[in-house]
Amino acid sequence: MIETHAYAVARVRAKENLLINKKELDTLSCASYQDCLQFLGNKGWNIDKHKSYEDMLSAELNKAWLFVSELSSSKELLAVFLCQNDYHNLKASIKSVVTGSQMKNIFLPQGLVAVEVIFEAVKQNNFSCLPIYMIASATEAMNVLLHTGDGQLCDVILDRDTLKAIKIFAGLSDCEFLKTYSNLLIDFTDIKIAVRACKAKKTKDFLKRAIFPSTVLNIDNLIHAATRNIDELYKYLTFTVYSEAIPALQKSLNAFEKYFNEKLKQEIEKERANPFTIGPIAAYLLSKMQEIQDIKVILSSKQYS
Repeated sequence: MIETHAYAVARVRAKENLLINKKELDTLSCASYQDCLQFLGNKGWNIDKHKSYEDMLSAELNKAWLFVSELSSSKELLAVFLCQNDYHNLKASIKSVVTGSQMKNIFLPQGLVAVEVIFEAVKQNNFSCLPIYMIASATEAMNVLLHTGDGQLCDVILDRDTLKAIKIFAGLSDCEFLKTYSNLLIDFTDIKIAVRACKAKKTKDFLKRAIFPSTVLNIDNLIHAATRNIDELYKYLTFTVYSEAIPALQKSLNAFEKYFNEKLKQEIEKERANPFTIGPIAAYLLSKMQEIQDIKVILSSKQYS
């Protein structure tokens, strides 16, 4: 097994050399749309085959999924990330069916469950064909939107269950990096929810329903602070491992998201030095997903400029 991991990590290292670094991203931010495409082509992206940059990004992400699938037999490694797409597609299906809207490009192609299966389950309001861990939240979210029209509560139910699924799959793996990732994601999401709820003056009951248990945050104290005022919330965070995130939170949630991404990058860098587990493979996949998201932001701002 160690030899298998070492071989896989060696292949990942070769792929990592093609990842776009921060300096290159900064350069692309000032380049033209066509110059960006040419740069991506030199990095091995297929820039000629696709009708739109969205299709190109989707194809590049699919290449990453296939590459990682070839390298590891760990179902949990992919499941930690793919289950997030399943819940996104479930949310999109419920809102599409209940509202009768037919929005384009709302589904994500990679997942543990085919998009068609999820959509048909929602259309029939019968979720027995879905994985057992999705059935309860799918049923609850559907009923909430049908009977109350409360889209936010529908989101809360599914978002919380997404974190639960991530935590389960990470826990089933023997990869410490996946556990670290799931814990960081839960903490980041909980803090973001608390800040938004505090500013919107949401109730304690809402927060109890929205926030998922953390390994380092005292949820009762977090909720109590969030139902008082934003200064109390920052005061609580001062006594946690996320005290350093307060300046970013005070600036904006976008700044807090950047803080989270930097925190995650630090963990990725640590994991790259560990060649005998699937951790570097998971770290590469996360890096590639973030790279694609960064390129999406850049290209979307340039296409018609």
